[in-house]
Amino acid sequence: MKRMLDDYGLGTSAVTTGLAFLFEGMSMVHPDLSMRRATIERLKHQLDLARELDSQILIGYLRGRKAPNQSDQEYEDILTDSVSELLEYAETIKTPIVMEQINRNEGDVFCSTDQTMTFLEKFHSDLLLYNGDTYHMAIEDPDIPAAIERSLNKLVLFHVSDVGRNIPDNQHFDFYKAAEVLKAHSYDKWATIEWKPLPNSFEATKKGIQYLKEVFA
Repeated sequence: MKRMLDDYGLGTSAVTTGLAFLFEGMSMVHPDLSMRRATIERLKHQLDLARELDSQILIGYLRGRKAPNQSDQEYEDILTDSVSELLEYAETIKTPIVMEQINRNEGDVFCSTDQTMTFLEKFHSDLLLYNGDTYHMAIEDPDIPAAIERSLNKLVLFHVSDVGRNIPDNQHFDFYKAAEVLKAHSYDKWATIEWKPLPNSFEATKKGIQYLKEVFA
């Protein structure tokens, strides 16, 4: 895979992990310890792949949801243990873990940029980084420029997506203002599209590349 990407002059923004939560029920906070162990082992293998691709892994949905009657602190304690174990392995192979904010409708506790950044910063690791996503920011962050600036010391991946995971129409979210903040701080990491492949994958990709060049380049 790495050779093929190199042949076409392409890089890998991240190895994504969320489908294991959506389709297999895996979770870093699963109430079943054996399932948590299996999730961590899966993520270690994905870190190995990311290392081969000179990339990083992205954790969003796979961190999991709160159990019924579970407090925010109980959730954070379990997630902290899981992240600590995974981070120990990531530091051994020098491969980054990137965590994404997930809005309140699809995630728990760490929904806003500030909440997620506060959680990441307590580990004091240069290999535990942040993914900003305009889809989630539009729900959770009332001051988008301030949210982006809050994340800059760990921001390495920026997802561009409108409400409903649609192509931006600049009516629901000020993508130009977001781009201005990134440019003002000489952001030079990944900015990627994350929206529905409509009318098909090829057309959506072509429009995405054009939009990124127009607004974020």
